[in-house]
Amino acid sequence: MPIDVSTWKKLFTLFNPLERLEYNQGDLFVSRPGSVAQEIADMLSLEVQPTGKWVVCGSMGSGKSSELVYLARLLENTHSVVAVDMLRSVRSESEDTVNQIQASEVLFAIGAGAIRMAREDLGHEVPENLVHDLTSSFEKLLPEGHGIDLGSILLGVVRFVTSVTSPGEAAVEKAAVGAAGATTGLLGSRRDLKLGGLTRPVKEGDTGFEKLRISVDNVLSHLRDLGRGLVVLVDGLDKVNDSGRIRELFATTRILAAPWAQIVYTAPIDLMLGPLWNAAGGAFNRERLTNVLVEEPALERANVSPEAVAEGRQAMGDVVHRRLQRLGLSVDDVFEDGSLDVLIRASGGLLRDMIHLVNKSVLEALRKRSVKITEEMARDAVVKLRKEFEITLTTQRVNELRHVRKHGETSSDEEFVLDLLHGGYILPYSNGGSWFEPHPILRGLREGL
Repeated sequence: MPIDVSTWKKLFTLFNPLERLEYNQGDLFVSRPGSVAQEIADMLSLEVQPTGKWVVCGSMGSGKSSELVYLARLLENTHSVVAVDMLRSVRSESEDTVNQIQASEVLFAIGAGAIRMAREDLGHEVPENLVHDLTSSFEKLLPEGHGIDLGSILLGVVRFVTSVTSPGEAAVEKAAVGAAGATTGLLGSRRDLKLGGLTRPVKEGDTGFEKLRISVDNVLSHLRDLGRGLVVLVDGLDKVNDSGRIRELFATTRILAAPWAQIVYTAPIDLMLGPLWNAAGGAFNRERLTNVLVEEPALERANVSPEAVAEGRQAMGDVVHRRLQRLGLSVDDVFEDGSLDVLIRASGGLLRDMIHLVNKSVLEALRKRSVKITEEMARDAVVKLRKEFEITLTTQRVNELRHVRKHGETSSDEEFVLDLLHGGYILPYSNGGSWFEPHPILRGLREGL
């Protein structure tokens, strides 16, 4: 049936590239080639690394957050899941604030997330002395005379998974009483202040850090004593793009590897590169979330089968199909022949770009009062997204992209090359060897791309 204006508007909202996959949207998750959630879940089930630390790294928009949400769903029957969203826990999601995140703030957020999970999901109050130790140890890392309400900071830590388990009515009532009772002094304010560069830098061996680590471990130990396995998931650190801060978080210190718990972090693409990983690999297990292969690579040495390409294209098509199902629609209801294929190829196998391209195509259809997305509309959507990349293409960057196109690798580890990786101009693949390619959406902008 023809799509009307009201349905196009619903589709525009449904394909919002700014919205992450939430825990209650399991029907939208597509297990794609190179998925890492199941691999990590399998490792956790073996219980061979009781304090193992994992980093899930890949391109911006490759689906790392979705993998963490899916991992939480895989663990819901066996583990208590402490799931912390660092991006939403900082004062602003702007680049400047995200790049100010301190490792000590991440540790505090883990402890705060554990307290919140126990109360809100398990109906259990963590003892007041453990809550006090956590906030007081964190306070000692703040500047003198800071005037910050520690209870508000604790409440400002955002969880991206809630109600993994379902407490009974008595437990819920107990949690409500506890929330209004013993810990009111620490958790009573509702201004919900945020993190982001509040504490002084610390290193292993620093007295302040050791006290914070011990207080976090005590909270986590208390939750393990409740009888379920415990896993901590931390999302958002992959948005840090300052090279110095990335090294401080993952390589030059071992603070994020310090808590006595199994922890999975999303991490920047920098950890897929040799030099930084050489320093970080002693503390973390690395899981690369490669981009989905949606067309045969230009690089001759990339050994890719037609079946692998078909599997990747099917996965990206399923991303669209599952969202359309929510409105009782099929791909044929919304797309003319060939139009979805244009978007899949242009996405480069990035989940967010796939959703972004459909979003722009829907807007084109809405503007033209079309009954379907035509191939012309799809190409117009590609051009509009391409312009967002084009504005920052300097001569130096174009030359680097040409080098990557020809050789399948970057020319150096200089800062501008990392910027291209952070911004999604260069995409990593490891589906038959490992190589890099310029984002396919850039093709046609300059000769040789």
